[in-house]
Amino acid sequence: MSTPILIALAVLVAATAWFASRLRGDVHPTQRRLLKLALALAATTIAWIVLPRLAGMADFEVLKSSAGALSRFIGSLWWIVFAVFAFIVLERFVWTSFANRGVQVPKLLIDVVRAIVFVFMLLGVISALFEETITGLLAASGVFAVVMGFALQSTLADLFSGIAINLQHPYRVGDWIEIDGATVGQVVEMNWRATQLRSPQGNSIVMPNSKMAAAQIVNFNLPTPRHRSAIELKLDARVPPGVARDVLERAALKATAVLRDPPPSVRVTGFEYTQVSYELCFWLDGYADIDVVRHDVSNSVWYALDVLGLGSWCDEPGDAATTSRAGRLVGYVDLFRDFDDSLRQRIAGVMKVRLLRPGDVIMREGELTSSVYIVELGAVEVSMNMGEHGPRVVARLGTGDFFGEMSLLTGEPRSATLTAMCETKIWELDRESIEPILRSEPAIADRLSRVMAKRRLANTMLLKNLTAQERQDAEQSWPDDMLGKIRRLFSLPH
Repeated sequence: MSTPILIALAVLVAATAWFASRLRGDVHPTQRRLLKLALALAATTIAWIVLPRLAGMADFEVLKSSAGALSRFIGSLWWIVFAVFAFIVLERFVWTSFANRGVQVPKLLIDVVRAIVFVFMLLGVISALFEETITGLLAASGVFAVVMGFALQSTLADLFSGIAINLQHPYRVGDWIEIDGATVGQVVEMNWRATQLRSPQGNSIVMPNSKMAAAQIVNFNLPTPRHRSAIELKLDARVPPGVARDVLERAALKATAVLRDPPPSVRVTGFEYTQVSYELCFWLDGYADIDVVRHDVSNSVWYALDVLGLGSWCDEPGDAATTSRAGRLVGYVDLFRDFDDSLRQRIAGVMKVRLLRPGDVIMREGELTSSVYIVELGAVEVSMNMGEHGPRVVARLGTGDFFGEMSLLTGEPRSATLTAMCETKIWELDRESIEPILRSEPAIADRLSRVMAKRRLANTMLLKNLTAQERQDAEQSWPDDMLGKIRRLFSLPH
């Protein structure tokens, strides 16, 4: 190497050392480390080049005899420093740059690049120690590479399959996938050999990349996380399909995770002598809670069919599909369940039906209205004002649910806003209609107060945590408080 180049390298080392010495304490540690490595790399470069020239010019036999060993040592050190320098540059400026721009670099790609740098470092060290060129080493290792290729055939297949998967991106970490129609899990890691999944049961599944590349994969997160699921059921053939469709579609909306758009849908899938098969389809935003959502939908459907008398386990489901359901609803809800048949029929006789369109507001938080409502068919969304956080949906109501009893029986303002989510049919019992019943049957006020106190305690515990003492105090005092309010509002005797 010519003298000017050596002088330039010396100046570069001196400049780097001077700049590193003047770094302040607030400089990022990685930058300080890079400058030190650059200084070491430049110093070893000069030493590696200059040492043989100095040995040839020197008169000391000791220096001449040890120059070769020292040169091999410095050459090996140069390759190691260069590899560490490359690792830090990639981590600090390449991978971090992609992450700052929101691009997730596959872990497999990072591992492959690191492996390539490590292999070149290893070849460089061997070249420096044995004074062979890297191309000569590559040519000499051809036979060894063939033997290793046959020995590591499956491992290499996994490696290249992993590279192909990371280039095509059929799935990413966090996606829920189904493999060959059998295995379902969430992708938790993708490395050079395998893809690791977590099953819905919480188990770990390790699938080799070669099998993943050849498998039929269904990605529940692509093109969007929205996923359609379905449940199948059978109803009595005497229940008209139109009635079954209205009940099932609206019952599905009671499950809070079911999307209203696209709306649930029902189709007939088969006929038998006494039964008709249906498929209820609904959409949810993500696959993670699919089992919980299917349970909620099935639970809602069962209660809707049971309340309306349309289930195959009910008596005469065909008649229940065409007759008034006010009496069944009054006997089903907790508020009136303990009353005798004549009293329930009396209450059902004074109730009024209301038909709602999607978006109709039944009542608003803070209003002073005085009616209780029972849902016959449809879905109602309950929202409450959370102060600075604004309104928040806290529940959904469906067939057989009732609301508004506090305002009806105690005169309190409405505690929530209720809105129809779809075409909904509800029954209304206002204060003018129930007042004559309470005056003629004042004893029922005690039963009503116990049910109301129990419901208020359950709703309160949904919104905030109560201590054991607070819960015990509420269970003891709230029924009497409710009873006193009912008696004062309706002027009932004590």
